[in-house]
Amino acid sequence: MIDYQLCDQVGQITLDRSSALNAFTAEGWDELIDALERAEKEARVAVIRGRGNVFCVGEDIEWLASLDDPAAIAEFAETVYAGFRAIETARVPVVAAVDGPAYGVGVDLVGAAHLAVATSEARFALPETRLGAYPGYGLERYPFQCTRKQFMELALTGEPIDATTALEWGLLNRVVDPDALDAAVDDLVGSLLKSPRRPLAVVTGLSGRTLPNPGEHERMMGLFTSLFLAPEFQEGVEAFREKRDPEWQR
Repeated sequence: MIDYQLCDQVGQITLDRSSALNAFTAEGWDELIDALERAEKEARVAVIRGRGNVFCVGEDIEWLASLDDPAAIAEFAETVYAGFRAIETARVPVVAAVDGPAYGVGVDLVGAAHLAVATSEARFALPETRLGAYPGYGLERYPFQCTRKQFMELALTGEPIDATTALEWGLLNRVVDPDALDAAVDDLVGSLLKSPRRPLAVVTGLSGRTLPNPGEHERMMGLFTSLFLAPEFQEGVEAFREKRDPEWQR
């Protein structure tokens, strides 16, 4: 799922599963963690983007629904958490370049990144409650990035917001026209490359280590496992199957 290329000191990490709208399975998370580790060793900046006209629509719901063993679900939850923490604590700046939908963990990837640029075509939503689940990482992080009321609107309604709103809420650094995304990312990366590697590593590494809330790991593991085994999630999956292209996934 993950394509990694080193280009001019930049680790280009591309979510490359466009046939599934770049949705994640456990394999994708493992590959993302590996790509970030490579970027830390050989790059000075990492950029995460999606292949096609979509950033990431979240977890692969069909794949996730196939997990019916508590141990397998708990293992997957650990992998997801490790992926977010790998971004937050990376010793290189991680920039999210967003075009098209960023839903569920797609939004969370943007939140975990140190910087984020999006096009005016980008959309952001946390639809987990509609599926009988909950936005675990977002609940731990987004109330500190936007206001509580703004996060509650995202988490409780599941409705998408546009890039301009996400910028106003503090979830993005810049919003540009669709054809200007690459130039805007290059400009931001160029600014980062003006600083030596070590101080950037100190800032990103230490800022990531200050983020965990007390008990967040245990909360996320326990709630993730219990909710994904609950009848409400299975009902949500069935509703998803009946309506493959709901409004929040366009």
